[in-house]
This record gives sequence, C-alpha cells and structure tokens, in this order.
Amino acid sequence: MVSCIIIGRFFFEDLARDNDSKSTKILKQGVLTQTDMPHLGYDCVLAAIVRFSYLCPSPYSPDFYKSFVIGEQMVSKYKDKPDAANLVHIYLADIRLPSVAADLIITYNVPIRIAEESSSKGAVTSFFEDNLPALQSVLSTFDIRDWNLFGGQGEAVSAEPAGDPNGNRPMLE
Repeated sequence: MVSCIIIGRFFFEDLARDNDSKSTKILKQGVLTQTDMPHLGYDCVLAAIVRFSYLCPSPYSPDFYKSFVIGEQMVSKYKDKPDAANLVHIYLADIRLPSVAADLIITYNVPIRIAEESSSKGAVTSFFEDNLPALQSVLSTFDIRDWNLFGGQGEAVSAEPAGDPNGNRPMLE
C-alpha cells in the first residue's frame, strides 16, 4: 500500500506513465481539508465504518485522507509522434477511503499548448491557464451517496456538510 503522504504524487506519476509523457512537472500538491470537500468528513466515514463493520486501517485518523496534485505533462495524442507532444495541465485529487479499502481518483486534463505537429492542432481554440475554480467546484460538491458501490448492503449513506471542525482554511486557494 502506498503511503498517504505520497499518494497524490504516486497517482500523478502513474498517469504520466500511462500517457507516455515525455516530461512531467508537479506545480502544486497538498492535503485537502474538510472545507475543500465538505461532503466527505468525519461523520460520513463513521457511517461507512459502522455500515461495513470495518476497522479503519489508516494510521492518520478515521477520516478520509484527501490530497491533490496539479502538474504538467508533455503528451502526444492518439498515434502522434513524440515530437507532437502537447503541454497539458493535470488536475488530480485522490480520496483515500480506508473503511472500504479504496482510492477514488478525480482527474481532468487541460490543454495549455498544442504542438504544430499535433493531430489536435486547430481543434482546441481557447486555453484556460487557471482551472483551479473548476477543481474547487468539483471537490466542494463531491459526495458518496451510495456506499453500495463498494460492495455493501442496505441503505445509502450521505452526510450533510459540517464545515471543518478544526477551522482549517481550504488548501486550494
């Protein structure tokens, strides 16, 4: 099992290998707070633990471990040659769910620069350098409404957002 401390980097590098990335660079990484993801908090994970009768194996807390990585990759599209690699920003969030022994990965790619030789040349007409608001929107509304997705039985569990009990500010600012 990959340590929670480096899990975001692990999945970013794994994605880079899958994309046959020519180069990668991490621009920002960190741990997400309850304020970043208000629907996935302590109350919600306790419900999952009780529901599945699991003990949480995480050494950090019974809460979810949530991290993010924002980085760049130089990737070729489809069957393009390596010299047709495009600069793409990768926004990746990992939500480790120790009570059901799973990681949820949320990722999206944003083209920043398209190579002249790329088959995508002309297909992308505008670029957005700052997609942080989009990531914040996805994370702040993300919720697990049906724990049966993880093999459980019975009613769906959903927690109302409670805010950050420790008063932490969002990491994604």
